[in-house]
Amino acid sequence: LFLQTEQIKKLEKYRGHLYNWYDITSKKPLEKYVSSVDSGNFCASLITLKGAEEYMLSPVPFSRSRCDGIADMLLSAADSFDENMQVRLREYAEKFRLTSGREAFETAKAFLCDGVVADRVPFEKNIIFRHAEEYRELSFSDKLLDMLDIKKDENLRPVRELIESFPMNVKETIACKDFSVRLARCLWQVNPEKAARIEKQAKEEYRKIYARAFAASEKIKSVTEFADGFTENADFECLYNKKKKLLCIGLDAESNKQSDNCYDMLCSEARLTVYLCAALNKIPVETWFNMSRPFSRYLENPICLSWSGTMFEYFMPDLFIKPPEGAMLEQSCSLALQAQKNAKSKSGVWGMSESAFNALDLSGEYKYRAFGAENTAVSRFREEKVFSPYSTLLALESDPRGCTDNIIRLVGLGCAGEYGMYEAVDFARFEGSQPGVVYSFMAHHSGMGLCALINFLYSGFVRKCFTSDRRISAVKVLLEEKMPAGVLPIKQKSESEKPKIQRGEYVREFMAPQIQQEEVLFIPSGQMTVRASSRGDIKVYYKNKLAGEVFVYIQDEKISSAGFLPVGDTAGKYRCEFRPGSAKYVCMRESGSNTLEVFASGESAVIRVNCESAKTKNKRVAAVFIPVLNDEKAYLSHPAFNGLFTECGKIHWGVRFR
Repeated sequence: LFLQTEQIKKLEKYRGHLYNWYDITSKKPLEKYVSSVDSGNFCASLITLKGAEEYMLSPVPFSRSRCDGIADMLLSAADSFDENMQVRLREYAEKFRLTSGREAFETAKAFLCDGVVADRVPFEKNIIFRHAEEYRELSFSDKLLDMLDIKKDENLRPVRELIESFPMNVKETIACKDFSVRLARCLWQVNPEKAARIEKQAKEEYRKIYARAFAASEKIKSVTEFADGFTENADFECLYNKKKKLLCIGLDAESNKQSDNCYDMLCSEARLTVYLCAALNKIPVETWFNMSRPFSRYLENPICLSWSGTMFEYFMPDLFIKPPEGAMLEQSCSLALQAQKNAKSKSGVWGMSESAFNALDLSGEYKYRAFGAENTAVSRFREEKVFSPYSTLLALESDPRGCTDNIIRLVGLGCAGEYGMYEAVDFARFEGSQPGVVYSFMAHHSGMGLCALINFLYSGFVRKCFTSDRRISAVKVLLEEKMPAGVLPIKQKSESEKPKIQRGEYVREFMAPQIQQEEVLFIPSGQMTVRASSRGDIKVYYKNKLAGEVFVYIQDEKISSAGFLPVGDTAGKYRCEFRPGSAKYVCMRESGSNTLEVFASGESAVIRVNCESAKTKNKRVAAVFIPVLNDEKAYLSHPAFNGLFTECGKIHWGVRFR
């Protein structure tokens, strides 16, 4: 933690906030963008860290609980080995289970010297080595203990008992400032010459022990001071939309411009950030009440809906701020969990959230988006069964048995890897007869899973640390909001109304893409690639350079477009569909509908426009191509300058640009 915070101090920031992405080598921001919820989550984690200061000072090396943890770790590792190795690991686990203190330290030394066993479990070996080093640094040496042989001199017993009271935890070691006085009292009956040798050796070793404990204490103090200072300096006012009285999605620091859209739903990841900022008086507390609460019914019970129906939206804030039993948020989370279970696969696996899925982009990276239970979502989407292990772990406190059984099912499907659980298992995109496993690990998702496990195993430890700040606990009344009476269900589309997908076909559908986060589809064909965005922006690339931009206009009573762009008319109802190899845009109006499809054929971009109307109408369609023929970054820096050097000429089959 100390090393991490020292590095964070060096990073460039914007009004106290970290940027979202940095180059890990140069430490420079890749893009000067600040996300509201990411900053809020980081500040919440820092407040939790500060609340854990007392616990960081209190652990004792090879205490009873730590030895039990080491034993569990070795037993877990044993499952992956042959019978002989299992026996050896279980023997060591049993020894740790039955010992503590110096006996456990001796067991650890024996384990580390047993290369046949320890070298085959490098992760476990490293953990035990660190425990042994911590014990050695805070305890007296074997040399001193050999000098205190009570079999030869019973008068040495008080001294030996004092020496064996170490190691203490860091806090107790620093508080033990009267060690010299206590040592002298224990030596008064010992032979003076022998007592002098013991006293000299003990004082010399104690100075080293105290120095190590003090250094550890100073590092912990530095970490908590950083956490406190960073949280205080983070300016959330720049992320607050005063007109809408909500937190915006984020801010472009270079232009100092907020995102157009805001976090406006209570059942979302923004719940934690708004709660935190209201508690710290960084934004008005009314922001909490300005967030919308779209209510519906599920299984005949009222529920507050989220945007995507994900476990992440409902349960992530509960890692820090769990609502009391019977509150509206608690009831909604309980029903959301049931909806997730009812959306299970045929093999019984459940748990959907934002995650990567089993499809790759042009750079060979897994694609990523939100997956959820449609009965608890405001947005209309086709439910795809992509299950992420961290989604299950988030609900561990709510349903321990159900979550444990689900994790076992996921492990059976091959979802366990070297660093824990893989990102997801995809039942929408099979590999042969098996669902596709997403072989990646995401730090954010693994971190949430660890927090959920800690809360479950240690009685809400993360929440206890977070709410130990009196400012945080002072606004807990916000979580006690009750479910309103008379909630009516929102009509869901029937199965016959939903568009059908052929098996193996992957479709991404965006309803009202103008208000959603923009996504893109790349359509490669030879050396040419078409880039289509969900809002209607179309670009053509050739040999890794931007060939040009395409705009399609449709005119009847007024000029419009099938996608939200290029016209940007808010009067229409827009829909976008991404399929492998094509993008489709639909705009519905009272006067009719306009549809535009774009796909690639050979090394040509093909655009097809279809206009429908109840009455006969004359419509004009204009396709505009703006040639670029340059590197995209250079063009975006000086678009007008780029056009000064572009020439066009007519040839027998069309127009040539250069």
